[in-house]
Parts: sequence; C-alpha cells; structure tokens
Amino acid sequence: MLQKAFEKSENAAVFYGVVLFIVFHFGMLYLFTVV
Repeated sequence: MLQKAFEKSENAAVFYGVVLFIVFHFGMLYLFTVV
C-alpha cells in the first residue's frame, strides 16, 4: 500500500517536472520571440 502510494507520488513528481520543463522552454521561446 505504502509502496504503491510512493510510486504514485514519484510519477506525479516526474510528471510535474516534465510539465515545468515544457512551460519553461516555451516561456523562453516566447520571450525571445517577443524581444
């Protein structure tokens, strides 16, 4: 049970990491396009 919850939180952390990376990447592209 605990291991399953840990795996779930780990997957969520990876998911949020990827989302943050994509948002940051497109944010930089957007800034460079505007400037």
